[in-house]
Amino acid sequence: MDPEPQAEAVEPSGQMRTAGADELLLERVSRRAVLADVGVMVLFLGLAHAVTRAWAFAYVWRHPGPLDYLRAWELPWVVAGAVALLLVVFQTRQAGVSARAVGLCRESMSGQICWGILGAAVAFGTLLLCVRVRVVLHNALHGAGFPTPWLLQRGPGYAEAVRDVGVATVLITTGILAVFEEACFRGIILPRLRRLTGRWWSAVGICSLLFGAHHLAGGFATVVEAATISIMLCIVFIRSRSLVAVALAHFGCNIMLYGYQNWQS
Repeated sequence: MDPEPQAEAVEPSGQMRTAGADELLLERVSRRAVLADVGVMVLFLGLAHAVTRAWAFAYVWRHPGPLDYLRAWELPWVVAGAVALLLVVFQTRQAGVSARAVGLCRESMSGQICWGILGAAVAFGTLLLCVRVRVVLHNALHGAGFPTPWLLQRGPGYAEAVRDVGVATVLITTGILAVFEEACFRGIILPRLRRLTGRWWSAVGICSLLFGAHHLAGGFATVVEAATISIMLCIVFIRSRSLVAVALAHFGCNIMLYGYQNWQS
């Protein structure tokens, strides 16, 4: 008796993929379920923002003087990230899919690392281009007499904020936050948006808008830059099908930004 043929799914590019071989497509999960997952994740991220901001305000009020960025902002987000990772695991198990559905696989680890290194370079290059465009636009509008506070980054740069923090601590916290954000946005939200919209490009657009809003505390310019970098990270994830690759790309981009800001100062 012949084995039952596997169902096929057509990607927007026209490439035929086996549904069982590409769990990122989530074809066996209902749209209602993936919509609920996205809603819960976005709600959690909004709640995490509210709680971490409240913690930061309370910490600053109780500890006047120079801002301890690590304790006032980074550590609360590390805790929120740990909770988010538990939520990612829960949503994955609830959907009845394997770890591949969030981009976790053991095959070709060297290839995943290569994708991560390439993605870090592209993301950082994109960030530098965004900063350059912002500076040029700011100078042009300011010279013409238009107010441009919306083009300025709110708060200190990352390297300045953590200047008194050890390099090892910066690496650890940056790594944890990169894994947390990628697990939430690329591991959960992006594939589910593709399942809802039926297209990767629309999923990338919505996911990047959400990722930009996630960085609202840095001001409008930071939101635009984060959304633009998110497009690059989404492409890395889609092409590599690897959460390891995109988390490494995110981490590498942040570390290069940290080094660049230190070099600039």
